[in-house]
Formats: sequence, C-alpha cells, structure tokens
Amino acid sequence: MKRLTVTLSFFFVLSTQAQITDTGNNVGIGFNNPGQKLDVKGAIRSFNSNPGVNATWDNVTIWSDGYNGYLHSNGDEGGFFIKSNSGNLIHLESPVASLTSQGQISITNGTANWDNISLWSDGTKGYIQTNGDEDGLFIKSNDGDRIILESKVGIGEQNPSSLLHISSSNSNQLIIQEEIAGGAATLRLDVAGGAPLNTTIRRFGSGHVLSGKLGFSLDGGINQHFLIDQNGNIGIGLNSPCSNCKLDVDGKIRSEEIIVEVVNGPDDVFEDDYDLRTLKETKEYSSKNNHLPEIPSAKEMEANGVGLADMNMRLLKKIEELTLYQIELLEKLEQQNKQLQEQHKRIENLENK
Repeated sequence: MKRLTVTLSFFFVLSTQAQITDTGNNVGIGFNNPGQKLDVKGAIRSFNSNPGVNATWDNVTIWSDGYNGYLHSNGDEGGFFIKSNSGNLIHLESPVASLTSQGQISITNGTANWDNISLWSDGTKGYIQTNGDEDGLFIKSNDGDRIILESKVGIGEQNPSSLLHISSSNSNQLIIQEEIAGGAATLRLDVAGGAPLNTTIRRFGSGHVLSGKLGFSLDGGINQHFLIDQNGNIGIGLNSPCSNCKLDVDGKIRSEEIIVEVVNGPDDVFEDDYDLRTLKETKEYSSKNNHLPEIPSAKEMEANGVGLADMNMRLLKKIEELTLYQIELLEKLEQQNKQLQEQHKRIENLENK
C-alpha cells in the first residue's frame, strides 16, 4: 500500500452566477454578509495536488445538509488523517486503527466542556470516564442485545478477580430490570453442554402469571423448581406456595432431625381437676365417629393435611390419657388383689377350725 504525503490546496470551481464577497475581514462565497473568515454556501472539495494522482476521485469534501456537518474522504488507500502540529490533539501519522490518538480523547455534547466522555490509557489499563452530572455512562449495541467484552470487567474495582467484579458501598450493587410488564428479569447461568444444563433466576413482572415471585429453574426456565413469593414464602416443586406456609414442598422431605416449636403442651392431663373421659364414653364416641375424640377424621386430614406440632400434641395427650387409664386399671387390680388375699385368708381360717 503506498503512502502519500501531499500538500492539499483548495480549488473552487465557480459558475458565472457565483457570488464572492470580501468584507476585508471575512470572505463569503454565496453569502452577502459572511460572518466567518470563510463562509461557503455549498460543498467544499479539496483535490490531491500531486500531479501523478487522479484528482477526480482522490479528494476530501466538506458540506452540510442543514442539520449535520460532513467531512468525507474519497481516497482509496490511505484513509482520512487528522494531524495537529501542536501535539495536543490527534497527531499520529500512522494510525493502527480506524481512529488512533496518542493521548486522551474527549467527546463533548457541544454545550459544556465538563459534560463529556473521556477515553485514555495509562500504559497498563484503558479508561472510559463520563464527566456528566446526571445520567452516567450508557453503552448500547445497534442490534439491541449484544455487547461482548473479552476480558475481566471491574465495576468500582481497579483489579477485578473474575470476569465481572462489582465493588460498591451502595446497597444496589447490581440491578437487572425487565421493561415488559408480562416478562421477567432473568439471570441465566450456562454450563458447557447447553440445555437442559443451564440455570435461570427470574423475577417475574406484574403482567406475568407468577407476578412478583422469584423463581429458580434448572431446565432453562421451563419449570420453576424453587420459588419465593412476595411474602417470603418458599415453594419447592410448585408455583404457588400456600399463603400461610413459609415452606411448601410438593414431594418428600428427608432429614436427620426436625425441631418443632410447641406452644401448648398437654401436661394438664395429669392435673387433679382434669376431666378424663371414661373408657365407656371413649368407646361410645369412637363407635359413633370411627375416630378418637379430639383427633381429626380421615377426610379432614386428607383435605387439610396434618399439622406436625398439633398432631404430635394431640397424640401425646392420648398417650397420657391411656397412661391414666392404665393407672386407674392398675389401682383397681391392686384393690381386687387385696380383696382376694383377704378372702383367701378367711377361707383358710374357716378350713382350719
């Protein structure tokens, strides 16, 4: 690829109607009252002054469409170069990219020198800094869904230790927001091998059937294997945990030990004033209802389930009542045994006379 170092001269091709105004300080082409050193109504085209180069296509054109300004290079090899002799702006004669700057690049909004974005390098790290006072820094992809970073990223962290390292004293360190009411803000964790090995964590929007819930899925979001509702209730294997259950499980639970808090234990059974049903009364009740007193029927248990703490206390109460029945029977047996012994002695005395 050839390199041309040329001196560019401006040639203005004027028609017979071209109007040139020279006020002494400013020159206007197509303007009666030029406000700048050179005001041109129309495009400006600069040709390559090298006589060995085809000047009809190797040129630079400057123009405006009324809304935007344009600077266009029609060269076919060297591209477009901006050089500053002062050394403060862009001054590389051999750029290695579409835009190469030796030093900091600042992009302003045209209204304030402090509302800008700066790009620079310290030799080891590259920096992008926004100096605006309100909205921060926005990075947007034209296709709307892909921004690819091929190295570790630190947010609030100078030396990231992972692909994404967030360090902040603010409690809102990471926010993922879904803009569609019926959708869900989703964090997906993929494993090599693809579906169904990827995991999703979703916060469902107001228009979704699982509105307000946080779901964990191990099959790419087809089923919610673990779900938390707005009240902090947890459902495992189901989408709607019961409203008064902190943990609702559709399936078996295996545990070495479960500790259940008890509010009212049945120790009153052993109080002297406890009203214990007689065995006859218990027999009559069970014969009529097919279950023990104070124990729910099979239909009630199938419909409402069984409260572990409540049922254990009810069963303990029945065990304590059974103990009282046994004690009562034991006392009767002891009394009967005593009576039998006394009768036996009487019989022996009668026989010895």
